[in-house]
Amino acid sequence: MSGHEEARVSEAFASNFVAPLGPQLDAFEASVGDYLGGGVHCVGLSSGSAALHLALRMAGVGSGDEVWISSMTFAGGIFPVNYLGATPRFFDLDPKSWAIDTARLAEELAKAASENRLPKVIVPTDLYGQSVDLDTLEALAAQYGVRLIVDSAESLGAAYLGGRRAGTGGDAAILSFNGNKIITTSGGGMLVTRHKDWADQARFLATQARDPAPHYEHSTFGYNYRLSNICGAIGLGQMQVLEDRVAR
Repeated sequence: MSGHEEARVSEAFASNFVAPLGPQLDAFEASVGDYLGGGVHCVGLSSGSAALHLALRMAGVGSGDEVWISSMTFAGGIFPVNYLGATPRFFDLDPKSWAIDTARLAEELAKAASENRLPKVIVPTDLYGQSVDLDTLEALAAQYGVRLIVDSAESLGAAYLGGRRAGTGGDAAILSFNGNKIITTSGGGMLVTRHKDWADQARFLATQARDPAPHYEHSTFGYNYRLSNICGAIGLGQMQVLEDRVAR
């Protein structure tokens, strides 16, 4: 802890916002969004895996689909593919960048397109804070009409060539605030997307998909995935020292 968190948590307790939602969580989402820039929308969630699960669902992943994914990643970056009944296909790394080999990916996309078996989504991983080749990956995704979700769990604070922040790529990116990350909320994660409709849908699905009705009504199934306001308060304090930690 940096020493800034206790005051933020005390504010949450004093205002009695100890449930999953509240002003500290709103402020934490806004703080991360301002840091990342580029007009992104941020949704605080219970974990990075939860963020990936929601992103894959919004991308339309289902049973029988393939998700092409970096072979060097944590299991939490794979399990959401299994939750949806899809099949992960693993791609090796470029030894120069330690990120997914975009040349091999391009070859396989061309082959898959000729055989009418393109993946539903590509999920590259920013390994140990090293950003993936966003320009190439976004161009390939656009060329073949494939969704791109970047696993940026380990890279908040890193920058891609040209100064673009890691965590702003693709249709969505996911962040983690687990205890081993550069900042932590004790547990937690975030979905980052330029698609406002994806952010709105993520908030809806992450709060048990409860319809806006005066009674309990659910037109689809959802999840209990929202980050608590207390954890948001911790994150708000941690954001004050993010740049110091990047510098170190």
